[in-house]
Order: sequence, then structure tokens, then C-alpha cells
Amino acid sequence: MGSGERIERQMTEIRARGHRPAVILGLLSMYTGPGELVPSAGLVKAVRALGLSESSTRTALSRLQADGSLVRHRDGRHTSYRLAAPVRKVLDGERERMLATEAPAVGRPLSLVAFTVPEANRDLRHELRTALAGAGYVSVFDGLWAATADRAERASKVLAELDVPSICLFRAEVDPLSETPPGFASPELARYRSRLAQFLDLYAPLCGSRLDDEQAYTARSGLSRDWFALIDPHPALPPALLADWPIDAVRDATNTVWRQTEAAGRRHFASLIADD
Repeated sequence: MGSGERIERQMTEIRARGHRPAVILGLLSMYTGPGELVPSAGLVKAVRALGLSESSTRTALSRLQADGSLVRHRDGRHTSYRLAAPVRKVLDGERERMLATEAPAVGRPLSLVAFTVPEANRDLRHELRTALAGAGYVSVFDGLWAATADRAERASKVLAELDVPSICLFRAEVDPLSETPPGFASPELARYRSRLAQFLDLYAPLCGSRLDDEQAYTARSGLSRDWFALIDPHPALPPALLADWPIDAVRDATNTVWRQTEAAGRRHFASLIADD
């Protein structure tokens, strides 16, 4: 298979995953500056290029303007949008986290959440597990979730909002004197590792490849979508517990593809939003 065919195959797989209407916010954070207005017709065109319909895009624009994520500007019959400043600040921070090159700190204590939820209360169990995952925790054993200690504040806020009768948030360290190396084989961790491998299969082949403007736009949008779908490029666990995980490879591929698609992706976005 030639390089052109290989790249197009990767593009097809990236497009097939689809985008949610909230991609509008990502595009504006990636390709516009603070206060910069984008014509609504051009923004719809830019989103349609990623596979969303015009009707769903226009509905999303109205919803995002109503909830304060977007600011609408009208000049006669022309409507434009810009990203609200607070939302831009959050997205810029998330982008910095995505491109962080530092590995998790070695030797951090663990933040642990232990809980018991009766089988009869499945809804609460699901809500708790979803909330802990969103806070960066992963299940390491039944009823025991872990992350590095810097995530404890997030977990504390989550737990304060849920009425879980039997739960405890505490800190611990892996005993360095233990002769048995720690090992976690929970289904959640296995699925997490599998998602990392899928991410690499999709984006590592693009590193160093020559992409045209449209391909760069597709790859860059997909990369942002898929990275954030991971919640993080790695579970928030000390590196010693993830020795055989492809964390460095994910970090390198993310940075390489993101930077090599910047200029071309920006050109394509500009061409899409330009007045016809």
C-alpha cells in the first residue's frame, strides 16, 4: 500500500468516528483569537466539512449561544459568532494539558476512594463510577478507585454531590519494600489501555506524513476529539504502575500530529469560513 492510500485509509477511519456539535467550540479555540468573529455561514461550512449536517450545526449554534458558550453578533442581516472568554480560557487550559510533555511525577502518593454500593442501587453505583472516571480516577480493584493525590480535590467535590452511605477518600503509597510488584488487572484498566492502543493505531501512522490542507484539518479535529475522549492520555497513576503502557508513544504522537497539522489545518479552516 502506497503512502497516499495509507493516509487516506487513516482519514476514513478518523471521519468514521464522527463529531458532536460541540466541535464548534473546539474549532473556534483552535483557529481563532480572542474576540475574533466568524460568520455563521462560514462556521456552518467548517463544521459540515467534518460530517455534521447543517440543521444540527445551526441548532447547536443556537444552543451554545443560549448557554453562554458562544457570543452572537449581528450586523444587519449578517450573523457572526465568537467564543466566550471564560470558555476559551477553559479550552486553552485543556489544550495545554493535552500537549504537556512531562510524564506523571514519580513517587506521588495515591488518592484512593473505597466504597460499597448495594446491588439494588445500581443507578447510584453507575453515577458514582462515572463521576470518579470524570475526575481522573480508575478502578483498580472492586470498590477501590485510584489516582495520583493531586486529583483528590476533584474527587472530594464529586463525593460531596452524591449521597453514598459507605465511602472513604484517603491517601496511600505503594510499599517500596514489598517483594511483590504491584499489578492491576481490572476490566476498566484493560479497556483504558486498549483505547490507548487504538489511539496510537489511528494517529501514529500520520507522524511525519505529508498531509494536504483538508487532511490536516480532518486529522487535527479528530486528534482533539479522540484525545479528550480518553479523559487523559494516561490514567492518573504513578509511572511505576504503568510500566508497560504506551504512554510516551501517545504523548509523542499527539504532539507530533498536532504541530505538523497546525499551518495546513488553519489554512483550510480559513478557506472554509471565507465569504464565497
